[in-house]
Order: sequence, then C-alpha cells, then structure tokens
Amino acid sequence: MSFFDLKWIDEYFIEYPKIIFDVGSFNGSDAIRFNKKCPNSKIYAFECDPRCFEFLKKETQNYGIDI
Repeated sequence: MSFFDLKWIDEYFIEYPKIIFDVGSFNGSDAIRFNKKCPNSKIYAFECDPRCFEFLKKETQNYGIDI
C-alpha cells in the first residue's frame, strides 16, 4: 500500500494527464491508484527487479495498465 497523495492532481491539472509513467512501480499500487483517479489516462508501469515485476504483472492485470 502506498501513501503517495494524489490530491495534487486536482490542484495542478486542468485536465487529467493523457499518459502517466510509473517508473519503479514495485508492486503497482501507485499505478492502480493513478488508474482509479485518472480513468481516461494511459498508464505505463516500469519495474526492473524481476521478483517485483512478476508481482506487478499479477496485481495490475485487471486495470488495463501497460507494463
């Protein structure tokens, strides 16, 4: 679970971003939260640790997040 606060999106964006890169995704929790906050955005999640990558792939498979 991430404690990354997404309130800043409403403060700084007139429209939600079209593309979001989650670099160093670890378990995908931030990518999933971005997906819920910005449902029309295309989200790409990157993770270089093979162990975390497998978990990331499993956790994000139902959210339409590209890994």
